[in-house]
Amino acid sequence: MSEPDSHGPAPARHLVFICFRSSDAGSYASVYLDEALTAAFGAAHVFRSSRSIGAGASFPGVIEDGLARAAVLLVLIGRDWLGAPSAAGAPGVGGAAGMRAVDEPEDWVRHEIEVSLRAGIPVIPVLLTGAELPAKSQLPLSIADLADRQAIHLRHRHISPDAGHLIAQIRRVAPHVATVPAADSAGEPGPWARPFHALIAEKTRGFVGRQHVLGAVDDWLAATRCGYLTLRAEPGYGKSAIVALYTSRTGCLAYFNQRAIGLTRASQFLCFVREQLSGLLGDPADGFAAADTTVVDGTGLAELLGRAVKRAPGGRLVIAVDALDEVDLGSQDRGSNILYLPPQLPDGVCFLLTKRDVALPLVVDVPAHTIDLMAPQFHAANMSDARAYLEAAAALPGVTGWLERHRLTAAAFVAELQRYSAANFIYLHHVVQDIDSGRFEGRAIDRLPDGLQAYYLDHWHRMGMDAAEPPVIKLRVLYVLLEYQEPATIGRLASMVGASEVEVAAIIRQWRQFLRRDDGGPEPAYSLYHESFADFLRGEETLAASHVDLAEVNGLIADHLYENP
Repeated sequence: MSEPDSHGPAPARHLVFICFRSSDAGSYASVYLDEALTAAFGAAHVFRSSRSIGAGASFPGVIEDGLARAAVLLVLIGRDWLGAPSAAGAPGVGGAAGMRAVDEPEDWVRHEIEVSLRAGIPVIPVLLTGAELPAKSQLPLSIADLADRQAIHLRHRHISPDAGHLIAQIRRVAPHVATVPAADSAGEPGPWARPFHALIAEKTRGFVGRQHVLGAVDDWLAATRCGYLTLRAEPGYGKSAIVALYTSRTGCLAYFNQRAIGLTRASQFLCFVREQLSGLLGDPADGFAAADTTVVDGTGLAELLGRAVKRAPGGRLVIAVDALDEVDLGSQDRGSNILYLPPQLPDGVCFLLTKRDVALPLVVDVPAHTIDLMAPQFHAANMSDARAYLEAAAALPGVTGWLERHRLTAAAFVAELQRYSAANFIYLHHVVQDIDSGRFEGRAIDRLPDGLQAYYLDHWHRMGMDAAEPPVIKLRVLYVLLEYQEPATIGRLASMVGASEVEVAAIIRQWRQFLRRDDGGPEPAYSLYHESFADFLRGEETLAASHVDLAEVNGLIADHLYENP
């Protein structure tokens, strides 16, 4: 049993950690308590091993991570807790026959108490029906201090009021646990997100992994009283799904910009915030009427947030806003912050934002932080999540049949698609959907599905390439990005397409969100952000009618390589 890693900054403590012994009555009580605590604090702030450790995850690793994030430990003690026998002879356990489990140095319940006592966090014994708090002399020396902790009862006949009392005590000894409003129920969006319930349900269907991102979000929000946290990533890497899952877990207010249905204007966002906060947190009888909190071009937003946070659970208000890159900046005053987001925020208010890698107007005077989901430290976790997604997909009936017909193993299917996808979930989603529905006719994985074609056609439009006669320079730059075998600097692109660096730089700025930037050399270099997008662009229906001489472009590339080996 290893100790938590002591390197790097300690994670923020925001969890209520439920410690129980599976052979004791606490195993059953833990389920009820998990539900009650989730209703009070949100599922993201409650740790119960049976729910919090996913299939295939490392049990020790997740437990240690949970202990490192624990703000309070609840030790569920039933009548059999102290005398429960050790699992003598079990793998990894070397106890003698007849030894109590609590006497085993490798006992997980003992370890969880030891770690929490050393950390100095509140450790609350929860005595179940008929149980008594053990005396110091009955406990191993390393956890003997448990006997001195004030206990709380959770009795069968009084379980509801007892649970309410326990929750009140948690709020008192660890007030920072309640960082978000509670969800309607475990795993369901709260009432503030109801206008987007269908979208949230679609985005979270089949969701796997991303715990490294959700953990980073929890850490920052728990450590920050007010500010802006931005998740940044290339198209297709699950930003919207992460926000949808976070909303489902916490019940926070959420707003999803959606170009496809025209939900892109600042006025729509402001109206939503005004109506949701006014309707949920007040009524005309107490002076919190909509008429009293009108938000016009953002001037009243900060005041509204300040009044709302005073009534939010735990004095904490988190608002998630997805897809800032889809906002129509023409719908608001020139020079203003995107969506009129306030430069200053009231204490207790945080925004969780997502966007592609594109510059947007947001100047603030409060803490602001960006998590780059494409950063090297996340690569292994992103690929692991892609593997988990594909392993689940391999069990779908349509996929299973497709594998059998093509004599492919599930392992080969997972490995090949994981490699080609580069953890791009929009690609995986559409490919798996086509295979499962029977629309994928051949084995070749580079055959793009219809849904992804439409997704990339939107890219094509936003790149300004669907004009009757796209500018020749743009077409040449695009051809070079397709055919050149490595990222190219602006100067190199300009040389190969026969244009000025100013012209090429303007094109790169317009296309920035669809390009991958490499900062490994003396100058930034650019390539298309995903191979499947490159495959789309090579399609005969997109560039065949451009009338650009491909042989000439290839000649320019060859000349450049000859002159610059």
